[in-house]
Amino acid sequence: TTSGLKLGDVRLDLAKREAHGPAGELHLTPLEYRVIECLARHLGSIVMQGQLIREVWEPERVDDSRSLRVCIKNLRGKLEPDPKKPRYLVTEAGLGYRLRADES
Repeated sequence: TTSGLKLGDVRLDLAKREAHGPAGELHLTPLEYRVIECLARHLGSIVMQGQLIREVWEPERVDDSRSLRVCIKNLRGKLEPDPKKPRYLVTEAGLGYRLRADES
């Protein structure tokens, strides 16, 4: 697994749980890191919404897709150059999400 990710101008170090953008350090919540870590383990592949919720939240929260959508939206706001047209945190309609990264 890669602990360092490059998303445009943003660098993520998942091992250290650090994120840096053009303006300096980015604050990601522990939950946001868990979502990114889960997607990063399957980099480039679709992670089903249910799987993401199971791996990141408690199993009993498996129907909580709203929290996931809010978390993805917040992450896009922090990580995407244009959150309205995501390049890195991509929604696969009806399935789940895919994380793309730039080659470092």
